[in-house]
Amino acid sequence: MVTARRSEEPDEPKTDPVSSQDESETPRSERVYGCDSFFITREEYHDVLRHCNAMKLNPSLRRCIPDLVHENFEFLESAIQDWAYSWTRCDSLSDLPQTDKQAIIESLDGYCVQEDWNTIHALLPPATQEHMGPVLAATMLYQYIFTKFIDSPFWFVDGKISPTDAKGDSQFHQRLQYFYDRFRETDAFNAAWWKSITVTEANSCSMSNICKTKLSKDTNARRPIILKDLTEELLERRVLQLLLSPLQDEAKITQRNSALHAILESAADYITYTEGGMYGNSNIDRLPDLPAAFHYDSETMTPHTHHFTSYHRTPRFAPLAGGRVLIVTRPSLSYTDMRSFGPRHRIPHHRIFKADVLVERRKPRTRQASRTGSAGGAARAVETTKGTPAKGAGKRGAKTGGSKKEKVPGRAVAASEEVILAAVNGVTHFNGCYRRSTIGSPLFHSLYFFD
Repeated sequence: MVTARRSEEPDEPKTDPVSSQDESETPRSERVYGCDSFFITREEYHDVLRHCNAMKLNPSLRRCIPDLVHENFEFLESAIQDWAYSWTRCDSLSDLPQTDKQAIIESLDGYCVQEDWNTIHALLPPATQEHMGPVLAATMLYQYIFTKFIDSPFWFVDGKISPTDAKGDSQFHQRLQYFYDRFRETDAFNAAWWKSITVTEANSCSMSNICKTKLSKDTNARRPIILKDLTEELLERRVLQLLLSPLQDEAKITQRNSALHAILESAADYITYTEGGMYGNSNIDRLPDLPAAFHYDSETMTPHTHHFTSYHRTPRFAPLAGGRVLIVTRPSLSYTDMRSFGPRHRIPHHRIFKADVLVERRKPRTRQASRTGSAGGAARAVETTKGTPAKGAGKRGAKTGGSKKEKVPGRAVAASEEVILAAVNGVTHFNGCYRRSTIGSPLFHSLYFFD
């Protein structure tokens, strides 16, 4: 325990050269060194320094690396998208009964507007309309992962009351969560610190190279059992079963279930590393927490890649500015109340990623037909006349029996819906290609034209 003495105003020293002692004769333990608002001795100063070094070297007190946190969640996004496009129905789900469709909508409360399926479906971008299965399945996975691992960061606690207690308390993590919530209301900074220490000390995650303790070994022994139960619980959900592709081969079923189990394992590792190393309180922005209207410069949400949003903002695909958010396929995650190791220094709010949202799409502008009756706008790219001379053609045109006249429009037009859907099918056919990596490819940029 470091002891410290409050500094006092020293008396004015007497300048008597005869009675003054040499500096070397002053006992070393009586020297004082400034430490914040206290003066401490040399021994106490080195004790504080050793304590700070121990905190730095102690794995349980190491902060996570923000760039690695971002990279981990991108890996998780890739795995979820790959699983969704590999094992769910890649169609519009139009053959499902209306009651089943509404059951899916109701199960996504907080992630999807609670309206009629057909109403929501008509407002979504065409790529989503044709791939409702993977989109909704990925949303369900995020809903499950955020609920089990982030909303309840103490999911791994067994709740035993003695070494002989074999079963423990399956509801103890909820009781501990309630205590943490009250702690957070009272002192958010210390609550964040306490949560991170608890998560880190009770888990031995290979990502942070934490020395295994008796407590962490007990947790690691229980983790496979917990994750196995969570995987089975998720697969037993009827709303998810409605989205899965029918399989008869037992080997394929095992492969699908194992891949889902691997996703939950990765999610548990990534979130444990984040919750244990951020030393902050998590904040999740779901549909009720986001602004009611979508804006392109939003700090909390970004358009889903099915909107194919570039600076062209192609109609029928791009989100409508000021339009309603229909589905939050991945909620936003951020951390607040973070305190640095230095005295009285706080780390600003840090957002891990924005929410991915599907918004009611932007409608094409209606254009009036030209006086000659020809189609205008996007419907007319090249107009060709055959057989009769063009209006106002010269004599040469009359002698040859007509001429071909190409009209190049003053501005380019948007790619057709069929072309973009074909591109989407081509990408998803490639083993559920990671959707974020495709948005900047030449294939997609070749589809963006001026409106």
